Amino acid sequence: MLIEPVTLDFPQADLDDLRERLARTRLPGTLPGQGWSEGMDLDVLSDLLGYWATTFDWPAQQARLNELPHYQATIGEQRIHFIHQPGTGPAPLPLVLSHGWPGSFLEMGTSPRWSSRSCWRRISAHFSARCAKGGICSADR
Repeated sequence: MLIEPVTLDFPQADLDDLRERLARTRLPGTLPGQGWSEGMDLDVLSDLLGYWATTFDWPAQQARLNELPHYQATIGEQRIHFIHQPGTGPAPLPLVLSHGWPGSFLEMGTSPRWSSRSCWRRISAHFSARCAKGGICSADR
C-alpha cells in the first residue's frame, strides 16, 4: 500500500466552469404558498445558487481545508483520500470515521481536538476520516 501526502488544488478552470453552470441553472416555477412542503423552498435555493455562483470564496475554503493533513492511499487499484491526525499521549486509540453521501468529513468536526488528550480527558485518538467515493476530495472526482 502506497500512502502519500496531498494538497488540495482545484483548477481555476473547474471553478469557473462550476460558477458558469450555477449561473445558468433554471429553476421550475413554484406553487403559491408551497414553501418547504414539496422539497426545498425555491427562493432559498435561488439565493443559495446566487451565493455559490458569485460570492463563495473557494480559494479561502481550499486554504482552510489544506490546514488539515491530507493523504492519499493506493490499495490495489483503488485510491482513497483521507485526513489523519496522530493522537497524543501514551496510548492513543485508533478512531476511523466515515461519512455518507452526500456529505463530507468536515461534518465530523475534524480538528486537532480529536487527537488531543484534553478532548476526552482520559484518552486520545489517532484520528482518520476518509472522503467518500465521488466526494469533493475523493481521488476519483
